Amino acid sequence: MKFVNGDRSLAIDVVGYEFPDRVGGGEEYDYDANWLILRGTYSDGKVERIFENSCVLTCELQALAAGLKLMSSGVRDMYQSEFNDPYFEVTAELIGLNRYLIYASFSMLVAEDEWKNFGVECFLSDEELKALIADIDSANRAFPEKK
Repeated sequence: MKFVNGDRSLAIDVVGYEFPDRVGGGEEYDYDANWLILRGTYSDGKVERIFENSCVLTCELQALAAGLKLMSSGVRDMYQSEFNDPYFEVTAELIGLNRYLIYASFSMLVAEDEWKNFGVECFLSDEELKALIADIDSANRAFPEKK
C-alpha cells in the first residue's frame, strides 16, 4: 500500500506474522497467531523513516479491504479503520464522482518512549482506489487468517 502526496509518501508493507510458528486456536480467534507485522516507510523529501510494528490483525486487514470495496462499489461514502492497536490508521471519503480523499498514518518510535505519527493525505481516482484494494487483497492472500 502506498499513499503519495507530492514529496510526502507513506508505504505500508505486510512483512509477516508476529508469531509465524503459531498455528491458530481452533474454533476461537487466536489473536497471537494472527498479528501481522507492518513496515511503514515515510518520506517527505528530506527525511525517510522506516519502522516495523505488529499492529494489525489478519481480520482487520480483511476488514480494510472490505470497507474500501464497499466505497468503490458505491454502497458507502466513507470508511474509517477500527484497528485494535492505533498505530496504523486509514480514513477514506468519497468527495466527488470517482474521487476519494484518503488519509493514512503510521506511528513510529522516534526515540526511547517517544512515538510520532507520520501521515499522508492524498486523492485517489476510482482506478487508483481499486489498485489499492488489489494490493491489500494480495497481502490478505499472502497472510491469511490462521484458524
